[in-house]
Order: sequence, then structure tokens, then C-alpha cells
Amino acid sequence: MGWNGSDKVVERAASSFKKNETPKSTRKLRVVPYAICALIALFGSMSLYFFLSKPESAPIAQVEPPKKRVPAPIKVTPTTPKKVVEEVVVKKEKPKKPAIDMASKTPEERREIRFQKFKDKELDMTAPSNRVFRTGTEQIMSWIFTTQIGDLPPPLPKIPDSEMAHFAKILMSDNPLKEGDTEFTANAKEMVALAKKEMIDYIEKGGTPEEFLDYYRGQLVQAHEKRKNMRGEVMKVLREEPEIALQYLDEVNAELAKDGIKPIKLHPKQLKHFGIVVDENNNATQGEIK
Repeated sequence: MGWNGSDKVVERAASSFKKNETPKSTRKLRVVPYAICALIALFGSMSLYFFLSKPESAPIAQVEPPKKRVPAPIKVTPTTPKKVVEEVVVKKEKPKKPAIDMASKTPEERREIRFQKFKDKELDMTAPSNRVFRTGTEQIMSWIFTTQIGDLPPPLPKIPDSEMAHFAKILMSDNPLKEGDTEFTANAKEMVALAKKEMIDYIEKGGTPEEFLDYYRGQLVQAHEKRKNMRGEVMKVLREEPEIALQYLDEVNAELAKDGIKPIKLHPKQLKHFGIVVDENNNATQGEIK
């Protein structure tokens, strides 16, 4: 048998070589980084080449703003001015009346001045459709002369100066009856017509319209006071002597009738209160006293 030492040496060297030999898979992994680096270098060199070889960018064209349109000048043809002939119209101005210093005038003088102004103006005597009389004077006369004697008359207003300037025309005017006039309206027109005649006669004798109206109203006030006093006497007798109250009332009314004053009337409840018999028609009778 030969010596096997050399074989062992060969085997040991072979085994040690196998230990130091790198596996194939390990060698493949080591190649990958080198390949990546090579690709990066390649892309870098290509990018640098394209950058250096890039042509210069063309300059941006500047856009000019649109020009403003200037209108063409208007040609004015000179013309010869026409001669204007001005007509001077001379207005005839009415002579102005001198201003009147009213403050320096007395009340009578101021009234006379106003009276003259109203006299220069025409007075329309046509009554409106919603009124019985056209003027305030006629309305005042209607209030006074339609008051029943024994009643208290209304206050007496002053006649307007604008109507005093045409007072004669007012007194001479008529107030004819119209279709549709009531009994009261017809009576008022009749009384005013009579009052106008009486006032004309009064003025012809030297009186004034105000005095005439004051006098007649004073007569109405006196008649009212007389009736009021006599009614008080009747009520006194009714309270103290009811048995003769009706007889006394008849005597009082007869006395009032002489002056055209309306009679005194007692309410049926007043008579019943004092025991005076009243019939079915509320007429008191001189019957027995309860």
C-alpha cells in the first residue's frame, strides 16, 4: 500500500479551496450595484448633453396696445350771420295806485277802503246747488226770522264787508222756489223775502242793516225771557196748587198768544207726578186729583 498522505493533502487543499470559493448567487448580487451605477452615469451624461445642446429660446413678441382712433375734424363752413331785427314792443302799463298805509288809518277809514275794493268787484247771486241762499246776509236773515217766537235766537254774526258793498243788490234779489224744496226751505225763503222788504223800509227811514237785525233779535230774546219766566210760574203753581194748575196754564198761554209767543206745554209725566188725570191721548183734563 502506498502512502496516502499526499491524497489527504490534496483533499485538504481542495476542501480549503471550496471554503474560499464565492458562491454563484453571491457573485450575481455584487454585479447589480455596478450595473445601477453604470445606468445612472449613462443617464447623467445624456442629460448633460441634451442640456448643453438645447437651442436658445425665441424672444417673446411684444404686443403693442391698439391705437386710439382720432375722429376726423369737422369742417365748419363759415356763414355770414343774418341780421336780426328786434322789434321793440312798448307795453302800456297801467298806472299803479299809490300804496295805502293802513296802519295810519282809523278802523272806520280802513273799513271804508276795504268796502271800496269790494264794491269794484262783481257779486254773483247764483246760489250753489247745496245751499238755499247765495250770500251770508240772506243766511243770517233766515236764522233770525225763522226762529219761532219764544225760542232763544242764535247769535247774530256780522255782515261781511264784501256783501255790504253790494247790499242793495242783495236786498233786491229774489229767491224763487225750486222743485224739491222742503216745507222748511219754502218757509225760509218766504220769511227772508218779507224781511228784505221790511229792511228796505227801515233803511229808507234812516236805519242801518245792523240796527234792524239787532232790534229784531232783541225782540226775540225778550219773548224768550217772558215765556221762560211764565213757565216758571206755571211749574210753581203745579207744585203748590195742582188743582188749579191746568186753569192757570190756559190763562198763561192766552197771554202769550197775544204777543205771538208759542204756548207752554207740560209733559204728561210731569202732570201724572202731581196727580193730574191724563186721558188716552195724553191730554190733561181738569178732573179729580188723586
